[in-house]
Amino acid sequence: MTIIDTMERSLAHNDGVAAWMEPFIAKLGNPAAWVYTGECDDSGSDSGAHCICGESIRYLYHITLPGSGRDEIVGSVCIDHFQTINPSLYADLVAAQE
Repeated sequence: MTIIDTMERSLAHNDGVAAWMEPFIAKLGNPAAWVYTGECDDSGSDSGAHCICGESIRYLYHITLPGSGRDEIVGSVCIDHFQTINPSLYADLVAAQE
C-alpha cells in the first residue's frame, strides 16, 4: 500500500464520519450533553422504528438531554458513535446491551 492509498483511505473514512455525524448534530446539538435514561425497548423485527441517524432499528435506546425535556432514540449500531464524543453515555449504552 502506498502513501497515496493510505491517504485516500483516511479521506474516505473521514467522509464516513462526517456522514454519520451530520444527523447526530442536527438532532442532538451537542452529543456530549446527552445521558441514557436506562430504558431500552425491543420494538420487534418489523416495527418501523428509526434511530436518529434514520436507520431502521429493533432495539430502542432512549437518551435525554438533561433539563430540556428532550428525548431521542438511538439504535445499537449508533451506540459506537458516542465512544469518543460522550464516553459516559457510551459506557451506559454498552452496559445496557449486555
